[in-house]
Amino acid sequence: MEHLLLTFNLRISTNHDKENAWPYRLDSIITYLNDRKPLIFGTQEGVEGMIDDLCENLHDYQYIGVPRSNNKFNAEYNAIFYNSDILRVRKSETIWISKTPMIPNTKDFKASLPRIITYGEFYFIKNPFLRFRFYNTHLDHESELARVEGAKMLRDLINEHNQKEVLPLIITGDFNATKNDDPLYYLRHFASLIHANELISEDNFGTTFHNFTGTKEGLPIDHIFVNDLIKLNKVAIFQEKVKGKFLSDHYPIEAYFEFK
Repeated sequence: MEHLLLTFNLRISTNHDKENAWPYRLDSIITYLNDRKPLIFGTQEGVEGMIDDLCENLHDYQYIGVPRSNNKFNAEYNAIFYNSDILRVRKSETIWISKTPMIPNTKDFKASLPRIITYGEFYFIKNPFLRFRFYNTHLDHESELARVEGAKMLRDLINEHNQKEVLPLIITGDFNATKNDDPLYYLRHFASLIHANELISEDNFGTTFHNFTGTKEGLPIDHIFVNDLIKLNKVAIFQEKVKGKFLSDHYPIEAYFEFK
């Protein structure tokens, strides 16, 4: 059976965006998500009010995740939304990309802000033996060191989980890095990981950060990875407007897949 997953940087709610601010995009985002009906999607930059808006309007979905900070001005989530009519959560966790990953609000490696990895293990209601892991992150936009260390922590977390049991896995995120940059090296060269972005067609390939301009020039900084227990059927960048609005300053990436 084919499913859809997304990585989707929502763009934080700020009045500086004027006509592109969150309240003016929300209806377009809800329309898009209700039309696509993803099984699961990883988000970045959502703050509490935005998360509440999504929960209020997406009746089939719940989420896991906590804010990266107790500062209300930058308390962004790496929320993972899932179709709760189909999936249940077996376990979930958020760790901080720091030297003390279990201590909330911590940051290291010259990061501009606290950064996190949110992880969940899910199973299907109709088939509880079919389980998978989902990891979602948003690496620092300023510190290259923090991006590299964040990628290493993600790799090490996956290794730790795999040592207990190997399951199908999905990684989504805004890595603030292209495939040629050092942070992606630690995932692109990680045994059994498949870079879903490589399946994007040539005519659809381009940047995922467009700053509400609609440009396609450049390389994606948002990425999806899976392991070899998942079969990818189609991967695409959604570059269209919905109801006259770009969904965000990032294009979401869509991946249609099956469990092997």
